[in-house]
Amino acid sequence: MRILACLIDDNKVFQIVTKRMLEKFPDKISDILQFYNGKDALDFFIKNKSNNDQLPDLVFLDLNMPILDGWGFLDELQKVSLSKHLKIYICTSSVSAVDTEKAKDYSLVDGYIVKPVNLDDLSEILGEYLNKEVG
Repeated sequence: MRILACLIDDNKVFQIVTKRMLEKFPDKISDILQFYNGKDALDFFIKNKSNNDQLPDLVFLDLNMPILDGWGFLDELQKVSLSKHLKIYICTSSVSAVDTEKAKDYSLVDGYIVKPVNLDDLSEILGEYLNKEVG
């Protein structure tokens, strides 16, 4: 089994670097969806809410983005009945205790990562995901 990953972040450098790191796990990652704001990602998720093959398994979500930020994305996604359970990791530069506590209020959020993301972080997340899916 391989993972369909999704990056939702307006920072192009973060997108490029994180995509390259994820591509270092070809045995674990099948493809990587990329969105530069929460609205585009949400529209895609709603359009494909019943299509498990199109929906990502693992989402890396930034909080501070234009159009629809990470919190707005989570608020709207909670209203959508997806046919697949997504694992969502907030990936942000915010070290604010308010943000880390707020993240715990969302049942959709599986983790909180402070940027920069590194290969060890990704390896651990991919390993945890695959172990839970197999187990």
